[in-house]
Amino acid sequence: MDSRHRTASLEPAPAPQRGGERAARVIVALAVCVLLGLAVWPILREHGAGRPDGPTWEQLAPPEIVPMRTWRWIVLSGVATSAHVRLAPAPGDELHVEALPPWSLQQPVPGYPAEAIVIAVVGNHDGMAVERRAAAVAAVLMGRIPTLSIARTGVDRHGGPRGVDQQRLRFMVREQLGR
Repeated sequence: MDSRHRTASLEPAPAPQRGGERAARVIVALAVCVLLGLAVWPILREHGAGRPDGPTWEQLAPPEIVPMRTWRWIVLSGVATSAHVRLAPAPGDELHVEALPPWSLQQPVPGYPAEAIVIAVVGNHDGMAVERRAAAVAAVLMGRIPTLSIARTGVDRHGGPRGVDQQRLRFMVREQLGR
């Protein structure tokens, strides 16, 4: 029989070749992984270990609905039971900066002047590490709150963190502010 005159048959058609389907799946899986990595990267970078530059104002700023107090002092304390900001150990970060409720609500801390921002240091740390992180926090605060000054930044007279020198702390703040 001539191939031009064939009629339809009920025989099944041959299965299509599936050579490129697996490669396409691998490429799609890699693309999804890359996109997820790009989406998660800013979050991981934000919570990265040991950021030497300290916190940003966006991390420390109180809610916009709470009016900002007139702050005049920054006090670094090793004995404060309540504070506005806490420097405490965290996994992968020697001194993690945490804004506490008195700061978010713009309330004074009992036992300190009403115009003082109290930074509490939890645990025993190297004085230089505490000074670096506290200077970074103070510089961020001074950059946004015009009533604060370097001269009014100091160590708690009731008990400062171990190994912290007030004059060296002020010098470090001045360096970070570029003054």
